[in-house]
Order: sequence, then structure tokens, then C-alpha cells
Amino acid sequence: MPRINEQELLGMPTSDYMNEKQLSFFQQYLLNLKSDLLMELGWSLKKGDWQWLTRSWP
Repeated sequence: MPRINEQELLGMPTSDYMNEKQLSFFQQYLLNLKSDLLMELGWSLKKGDWQWLTRSWP
């Protein structure tokens, strides 16, 4: 299935809410976020930057 980009997603009518194309978009979006987070975590841990782990979170 061809993927849609964010602009196409935002331009879709509300009747298409969470159709197959949108589910595919969000699945890929979340996988990209996961990948980015894991890469950042790996970089931070290798560098010894643990400060982000100990700060107060709201």
C-alpha cells in the first residue's frame, strides 16, 4: 500500500478517520519515534549522559 505523508493525512476528510492508510501512517510514525528514541538513548548512555534520567518529569 502506498504511504501517505503528513500533509495528505491532514487533508483527508473526517470520514476517513483511522482508515487503512492512516493506520499505516501512524504505525510508521510511531516506529520512527521509537527508533529515534532508542538511538538517542544509546548515544546518551555511551556518552555517560544520565542527567536526563534523573531530572524531574511533570
